[in-house]
Amino acid sequence: MPHEDEGKRGVLEVAALTIDCADVSKMAQFYSAATGGDLGHNGTTVTVDGLLVIFREVSDHQAPTWPSADVPMQMHFEFTVQSLETAEAVLLDLGATKPIQPAPFPGAGPMVVLQDPAGHPFCIFPA
Repeated sequence: MPHEDEGKRGVLEVAALTIDCADVSKMAQFYSAATGGDLGHNGTTVTVDGLLVIFREVSDHQAPTWPSADVPMQMHFEFTVQSLETAEAVLLDLGATKPIQPAPFPGAGPMVVLQDPAGHPFCIFPA
């Protein structure tokens, strides 16, 4: 419960997101190119809209098996894009893959699920 002096503001501020993967350079390059974020710290981090995304090498990393839950998603980004078709083409060219698409969620607009080079699924929606 927040302290009275803090009002609705919590006690935490998001400093970074760490993503496990087998190839940190490949992941950092993918997310830097895909988001226009700044590649930093020896090619192992990307800063996107003020959020530091850190890629951590895990030698026995297992890619998620989404949509199966055998190996969980591990993390999941939601991105908005100007054009689904254009963004999808660019992201696939950068190294994303396109798994079997889920059935549309009731009431949800159009979206595409892609997977980054380490297999983590992420969604793109029109802005």
